[in-house]
Amino acid sequence: MRHITLKENGTFEHVWLPDIHTIPEDAIEVSEADFMLLSQNTDSKRYDIATGSVVDYVPDFVLDDAKNIKHSEIRSAFNTAALLPVTDSNGIAWSGGFDSAMKMDAAKRMAELAGLTEVALFDDANAEHVLNMADAAQVILTVGAVYQTKFAHKQALMVAVDVLPETATQADIDAIVVAF
Repeated sequence: MRHITLKENGTFEHVWLPDIHTIPEDAIEVSEADFMLLSQNTDSKRYDIATGSVVDYVPDFVLDDAKNIKHSEIRSAFNTAALLPVTDSNGIAWSGGFDSAMKMDAAKRMAELAGLTEVALFDDANAEHVLNMADAAQVILTVGAVYQTKFAHKQALMVAVDVLPETATQADIDAIVVAF
């Protein structure tokens, strides 16, 4: 048996060892198995004193917390999707994302400043492609347009979360589908 104290919500707070601690009056005794379950699942399990059992802990719904979680989900999905390869009209897959478009654009502009008529760009598999300036511009615009489309979708999802009314529920949050 272990002596533990619980937080107000019934989740694990502290274990008290009789050899080194003075056991507080509000400590309860639980089995070793219950102690392990509670101490290793502090955010998902609580102890029900009335039944003497470990049960699932479901925190109260807090809209601001739910919105923050959804915002993080949107950002994470966008950050992954934005970097996916972009296939151009010739079937070549280029590294996706804002940075990729900007780096290719910079390479093209430097080649133009040097008076060149072609520029070497590297695809998602790191294969070199020597392109004339018009074709290079098309690749850059394609990668940039895909990024901008995904970015606009991310922003629309963020706004959809932000404008939820104060009466919104978890179901309203879950109804905002995050897909890119």
